[in-house]
Amino acid sequence: MFVADHVSRFYEAYKDRINLVPVFGIGVEMSDVKLSDEHCDYKWVDFNSALKKLVWKGQKEGLSAVHNMLNSNDDRMRWSKISID
Repeated sequence: MFVADHVSRFYEAYKDRINLVPVFGIGVEMSDVKLSDEHCDYKWVDFNSALKKLVWKGQKEGLSAVHNMLNSNDDRMRWSKISID
């Protein structure tokens, strides 16, 4: 898991606030996914298919930031690595 070079931001009218959401990239070794109770389904797709499925500009920018970091062997991935034990 690494910190991507993007913070997504959006306005939430319900609570009249601006949300800042950091974006992370996560490498996986298995294709099996365990879903939490808040999710009902998942689908593995390639980068371009994922971009087409996303609605919000911030989501697309976050995905692009992760994609660009992965495909350029960006050193920031190494120094922003987060270990989950």
